[in-house]
Amino acid sequence: MSRTRNSVKNIYTGVSYQVFRVFLTFITRTVFIHTLATEYLGINGLFSNVLTVLSLADLGIGDAIIYSLYKPIVENDEKKVSAIMNFFRTSYRLIGICILLIGLCLAPFLDNVITTNKYIPDLTLIYILYLSNTVSTYFFAYKRSLFIAIQKTFILNNIDALTVILVNSFQLIFLVLTHNFIGYLIIQIIFSYADNIVSSIIANKKFPFLKKNKHLKLTKKEKNIIYKNVKAMMYHKVGGVVLNSTDNLVISKFINIVMVGIYSNYTMLINSVSAFSTQFFTSLTASVGNLLVVESKEKSFEVFKVMFLINFWLYSIICIFLFNLMNPFINIWIGSKYLLDERTMILIVLNFYLVGMRQTVNMFKTTKGLFYKDRYKPIIESLLNLGLSLFFVKTFGVFGVLLGTFISFMLTSFLVDPYLVYRYIFNRKLRFYFYRYFSYTFIAVLLAVSIWCIMELFPLKDIYIDFVLKFILCVFVPNIVYFILFRKLDEFVTFKNLVIMILKKKNVNKHDKEVV
Repeated sequence: MSRTRNSVKNIYTGVSYQVFRVFLTFITRTVFIHTLATEYLGINGLFSNVLTVLSLADLGIGDAIIYSLYKPIVENDEKKVSAIMNFFRTSYRLIGICILLIGLCLAPFLDNVITTNKYIPDLTLIYILYLSNTVSTYFFAYKRSLFIAIQKTFILNNIDALTVILVNSFQLIFLVLTHNFIGYLIIQIIFSYADNIVSSIIANKKFPFLKKNKHLKLTKKEKNIIYKNVKAMMYHKVGGVVLNSTDNLVISKFINIVMVGIYSNYTMLINSVSAFSTQFFTSLTASVGNLLVVESKEKSFEVFKVMFLINFWLYSIICIFLFNLMNPFINIWIGSKYLLDERTMILIVLNFYLVGMRQTVNMFKTTKGLFYKDRYKPIIESLLNLGLSLFFVKTFGVFGVLLGTFISFMLTSFLVDPYLVYRYIFNRKLRFYFYRYFSYTFIAVLLAVSIWCIMELFPLKDIYIDFVLKFILCVFVPNIVYFILFRKLDEFVTFKNLVIMILKKKNVNKHDKEVV
């Protein structure tokens, strides 16, 4: 129940935080679009990707160290935890310095990745501001990993929520009054530093043993274990960065920076609506790590099935919404000139679904520490993605870039990730996973297309009424159908009983407080 309570707290605070973040980010983006040139929208997306590429210097140390914390936390070994965190601190400071130096060396070559007909003033200064914001994280944020490992991310969520409210409010007012992009970035940097510093101060108070044990170091053997995991995670880090952060670079170079801005509106919407489901799984990560340390394979597999059903339920409904509502929403929000064609929009949704459906598998794989087993997979996937995107972009534009991503994913992660989890954690046949995966997906596609067909058969001239009706159908139709189809599944019954148990316990606690 302790694991469950922490998970519930993490989910509740995480989702609440995402509500604030998405709402305020959406308002700020709207003002951004109407107060600044479209080129700045593209620069925002491009530089974010450039700095994600620079984060390769991380080499996956963060994930490897969080994994190494699970066992000493369960054993309440404060000295081992302190030694790991000291190693983490030193590593991240060195990484921050490396990113700063490499980032400064790249500054003179910015014009080589930006295609635009307009002169953009202070481009180098803008880049350096982005760089400083990224570097600051490595000097302060390493202590956040300990909150994650002990299943207390709800503490971080509360801090982040306050920061998001303040930073977006100040940025919004500043953009309306000045229309100045550099000031907009400086506000972001100030609050980013503040968030990291406050998190660090709270960590010092929450974990006083860290300061007391600053002198402790890992043994050579312990470091070698972490180095082995880091080596494996390095491949994942490189592959992940190339896979997820080169699309905007390719679009900027071979199409133009304006198209990066248009595409970034779609990615912002995707990221906004997925923030809730992503937060759900992020909040459960440490609990799964704890589960795999203390529970049997049978118990872990039962939890996996429950989480996979929830995974599908959440992401399929999000995709049904996106498929039917994304282009209509952008048309209402900022106008038809910001729309991508239908086939590109569909491929954006499909790629999002494929990545989203990895959440459960990837969580179990990561928390089990299976970094080394598929260390070459992300490199192969990223090279395939980049090569295919470059091959298709000249013929198909943005659609070609996304097509490269789709093909590379299907040939690698789609097959390898579930194999590792079923082979090395559950010792079960993979065909059961794919049977459930394709059954779920077929139902979701059928529902998405059915809702679209219904609205096409009865077209409405008023775009606002049409949007509202589509929204209502996307809310009720999938949930009703899923309930009818899945209500007798063991995993659904297990999840329902867990929810009932949590609600009963909450009501009992509430009653006890009232009596007191």
